[in-house]
Amino acid sequence: MKPLLACLAALSLAFFFTGCAGPSNEIQISLEDKAPFHVHPEGKPFIVRAQIQTPKEAIGAIVSYFWKDFTGTELTPPRPIPIDGTIIDITSPSGETGYYGLVFKTTSDTHPLSNRRIGEPREYGFVILPPPPQNTATSPFGVVHADITDPNLPPWVKTTTWFTQPPRSWKRLIQEITDHKKQELSLIIGDTWLSYDTRPVSKRHLNRLQKRVAAYFKAEPSLLYWEAGLEENLNDFYRDKYYWQNLRKKMARLHDAAKEANADIKFIYQIVGADAEGVTEFFENKGYRNIDVISLHPYAWPDFISPDVWLEDLLQETAKLQKKHGTHLPVWITEVGAPHLGNSPDHFFGYPEENKKTGGLSPQDSVAFMTKFCVIARSQNVEKIFWYNYQDRTDSREEAEAHFGMRDFWGYPKPVYAAYFQIQRLLGDSQGTPIQDLPRGVKGFSFKNKKEKIVVVWREKESKTPLLFSLKKISRKTPSHVTDAVGQTVPVKAGKISLNNFPVFLRFGF
Repeated sequence: MKPLLACLAALSLAFFFTGCAGPSNEIQISLEDKAPFHVHPEGKPFIVRAQIQTPKEAIGAIVSYFWKDFTGTELTPPRPIPIDGTIIDITSPSGETGYYGLVFKTTSDTHPLSNRRIGEPREYGFVILPPPPQNTATSPFGVVHADITDPNLPPWVKTTTWFTQPPRSWKRLIQEITDHKKQELSLIIGDTWLSYDTRPVSKRHLNRLQKRVAAYFKAEPSLLYWEAGLEENLNDFYRDKYYWQNLRKKMARLHDAAKEANADIKFIYQIVGADAEGVTEFFENKGYRNIDVISLHPYAWPDFISPDVWLEDLLQETAKLQKKHGTHLPVWITEVGAPHLGNSPDHFFGYPEENKKTGGLSPQDSVAFMTKFCVIARSQNVEKIFWYNYQDRTDSREEAEAHFGMRDFWGYPKPVYAAYFQIQRLLGDSQGTPIQDLPRGVKGFSFKNKKEKIVVVWREKESKTPLLFSLKKISRKTPSHVTDAVGQTVPVKAGKISLNNFPVFLRFGF
C-alpha cells in the first residue's frame, strides 16, 4: 500500500516543511501567528496578522476574508482586505475550543490566490485547545511521522527505522524522543530482515539478522516494542512457499537478540486490509507463532467509507480467528488514516503517474471518519491506534499520498488535528462499550474513567434534516458538557440535541 511504502522515504524528511514562493501571477498571502503550531489557548479570541500582495495586473481585484468552522459554516461575513501590502490584524470570532478556518477569496478571474486555481478560496487552519493531557505510555493513541516537539500529540510516535541511525548513535536518537515525553515504535525492515522465501532462510542469514538487531537493542534497551516487516502481505514474496516458515524463524531470532541484550521487548507483525482476508491467512498459516502483537492497517481504499459500516466486522472476525486458533494476541492498529481532498472536486485526485483515481474525504468527513474509527476500535479491545500521519508531505494538488496529514504542507492544522486532540483528552486509556437500545439509526458508545462517564453518539446515515435526540435515551442525569467532535459546545434545548453524522461527546460526572 502506497501510504505505507512511502513511509520509508518520508522518514528521512524533516519534521517541518517550508513552501516556496508562488508564481509571479499569484496573489500572495502572508500570515504571522506567534502561537506554536498555530494552536491558541482557550478563553479569549486570538489575533493573526495578514498581508496581501497583488500583481499590478490584478490591482482592480477585491480580496476578502471570513472565518468558518470545521463543518464549513461561515462564522463571520466576508470583509475586504487591502491588497497593497498593508498589514492588518484579524481576530478570531471566538475564544472557545475548536477549529477556526481563515478563508481568503478574490474576485479576480485572471490571478489566483497562492497555491489555488483561479476562483478557488484559500483556507488556513487554526485551533483553540485546552492544556494538553498528562499522557503516559498507557495511552492508546499515537501518530506516524510525528513532530516530537508538538505538546498536543499523544505519547506514542512512529518516526524511525533501524536504518535511521547506526547503533552507536541510536541511544542519543531515542533519548531525544523520550526527552519530549514520547514513546517510539520503530521498524525492522529492508536489508538483513528480508529473505528469499522460495527456499528456507539460511542459518548465516539468521545469524546476521540477530547480530545486527541485537546491536540496536543493546544500544537502547528501553524501547518496549518493535515492528518487524512492512505490510508484507502486499508484496509478491508473501505467497512464496517458505514465507511463513522463514517468518517464524526470523521472529525467533529477534527474541533471541532481545534476550542477548537483556531487553524486555515485544514484537509486532502488520497486516494490511479493511477486510479479514489478510488476517485469516495469517492465522491459517500459524503466522502468530513467535509474535507478541498483531497489528492491523485497515486502510479503507478506495472510497474510505465510514468505519461504522465495516470496522466492527473486521475486529470481531479477528477475535473469532484468535479463539479458533487458541491465541490471545493483543490487537493494535499501528497505521490507519484517510486522504483529504487536496483540490477542487472537478479535478484529478489519486495517483497521477498511474492515472489512477481514488476517493478522498472533505475536512468535515475526515473528522467524522477519524473519531468514529477511534471510538469503535477502542470499544472492540484494540489496545493502540497510530494515526497516519502528522503532516502533508508535499503541496501537490493531485496526489492522494500527499494529503494524509493532520496538518497541511505549510503546517496549519486541519479540523482532524483538533478532533484527535479531543479523542485523546476525553477517552484517554479508557475502554469503551457499545450502547444497546438506542433509537434506530443512532450509534453510541460509553467510556468510563476515574472522574466521569463519557458517551459518544452519532447518526449512522447522513440526512439533510437533523434528528432531535433526547439525552434521556442515554441517562437520566444531565451532562456537564456536550461538545462536538472538535470540542465546541453543542446546544441543548429542552433536553434534546440536533444529531447528525458527526459524533457528539456527552460528559457525565459521577
